[in-house]
Amino acid sequence: MIPVDILTSAGELSLWFLAKTLPFMVIGVIFAELIVALGVVDKIAFVARPITNFAHLRDECGASFLTAFASATSANAMLAAFYKDGLIEKRELFIASMMTSFPAIVMHGVQCCQF
Repeated sequence: MIPVDILTSAGELSLWFLAKTLPFMVIGVIFAELIVALGVVDKIAFVARPITNFAHLRDECGASFLTAFASATSANAMLAAFYKDGLIEKRELFIASMMTSFPAIVMHGVQCCQF
């Protein structure tokens, strides 16, 4: 039997994590829907097109890759929204999700090295 204090601590930590990440996920989904509806994907995707073409991915994945430099959570939420809307396939979702981890690591290193 698991002690009650451990369950309480795990529950509190889970709620804290959700409170910190959920707003970014909601913003990411709204942002993804907005850029698709406004046709912005085609306008910004040219920056990431060499990477997405090499990986045989659609332009929407490139938009998510660029977003990952600002927020990895938003980028992953965008990918989830693109997949749900049928704009990308499951294979593209997995590959693009791995691609968005690179900007997150780079940006984490940049933030850690600032004085």
